[in-house]
Amino acid sequence: MYKLKLFTLILFLGCSATKISFVEELQQKFNKGEQLYEDGKYTRAKDEFKFVVMNNPGSKMALDAQYLLGESHFKLKEYLEAAVEFDRFARFSQSDDRTELARFRICECAINMSNSFQKDQTNTLEAIERLQEFIEDYPISSNIELATEEISSLRLKLAKKDFESARLYLKLEEYDSALIYLNNVLAEYYDTNIIDEGRITIVFVYLLQNKSEMATSYLENQEHNFISKLKFEEGRVLINDMKNGLSMSEYIRLYK
Repeated sequence: MYKLKLFTLILFLGCSATKISFVEELQQKFNKGEQLYEDGKYTRAKDEFKFVVMNNPGSKMALDAQYLLGESHFKLKEYLEAAVEFDRFARFSQSDDRTELARFRICECAINMSNSFQKDQTNTLEAIERLQEFIEDYPISSNIELATEEISSLRLKLAKKDFESARLYLKLEEYDSALIYLNNVLAEYYDTNIIDEGRITIVFVYLLQNKSEMATSYLENQEHNFISKLKFEEGRVLINDMKNGLSMSEYIRLYK
């Protein structure tokens, strides 16, 4: 009986020692990850943080590791992976001071994954949605001004996408399709600095269709909407030149 109790005690102490040893190992892993991160060795740091997150879920240490795992991916420009990790952190850290920072990092990841305007704009739309959500959830954040500026920049990219589509149809002499895209630019992206160029191009399309009266009427009706008076005057010059049979080839070269 005595031997059985002694064996049980030894087993219990052994298990406790193992448990303490594993907690210490996790702390060592986290500390090593932090040091690697500080040294700019983000790839190696990721491995240490992943170990802590996977083996100690729900703990403060795991939450700290989750955030730094996201930062490590971000530093390596692995934006898709970074967004995933920051999203996990945000969902489990509602009372943490870093939640707002993680949410904005998700926005930054989406922005960095946005393609140039010549390519697919799915990520651009995603970035705008993420930024709008951030502004709604954190209206007094220090990042509000930056978030608003980023939305404007992304909207300009979408406007350029439609504008280039219009120019493509213009080159193909499919004028009605070109007008659809140009009018969409004016309707959807009225707050971008490309809209004056869109109005001038509409005038040009009407002139190419031999609709000089329509071009003149359109320009006059749009005068109060022009941001730049110089652009408006450019429209007048364009109409006068083409009415007089001057510079047609030059304008076609510029716009087509």
